Amino acid sequence: MTVQPRRVQVVWVVVGALLAFAAGGAFSLAIRQPADTATSPSTPPPTQRSTELPPSPEILAARDLRRRASDALAAGNPGDCLRLLDEARAKDPEGDGAPQAKSMRARARMLLAPPAPPSAPPAPK
Repeated sequence: MTVQPRRVQVVWVVVGALLAFAAGGAFSLAIRQPADTATSPSTPPPTQRSTELPPSPEILAARDLRRRASDALAAGNPGDCLRLLDEARAKDPEGDGAPQAKSMRARARMLLAPPAPPSAPPAPK
């Protein structure tokens, strides 16, 4: 059985294309591998040390007062809520600008506001 020269050329072209494809895939995988292959994937990454200082006692006290204010508001005591929020603001003025503190303050004020007078019925014509 003799192989025709044209058929041999096609086989070599197909083999070359497959080799090029395989080499490209291997290269793609090689550049995606992390540089440090000594660590296994199950090894947790090293932790970064925080440069932040722990909160001061005043900040911690203000956080506790705001938590208690939230509890007071949830229990239906808007006056206590505002009093506790004012104490917290004295210890931590920046924390009073937090969205949660603003929301609690607005809700407590709304609950303490006198109800709007009923609207008068329309005058008869």
